[in-house]
Amino acid sequence: MLLAAASGLAIGSADLTTAGVVGAVAVFTAVAASTVALPLPLHAFVGNRMLGPLGRAKDWLKANNAVVMAWVLMVIGVALSANGVGGL
Repeated sequence: MLLAAASGLAIGSADLTTAGVVGAVAVFTAVAASTVALPLPLHAFVGNRMLGPLGRAKDWLKANNAVVMAWVLMVIGVALSANGVGGL
């Protein structure tokens, strides 16, 4: 939720045209939705062959949850800090 708010603030405070804002919102929405929406059409088109790779990905994420979350939080923190320092 905070990342979405930060993205909205960055898009809103940027000096963009209306088309630029629409494009930025569309890109943000596509990237954000792809992590949730991509497995469903893959399963619909590929069928049960997707269950193996998705299961392996789930198992890997469960086994490496702490490392993955540390990297995600670090990348978000660096990006937000750089955005904040750049705005000074």
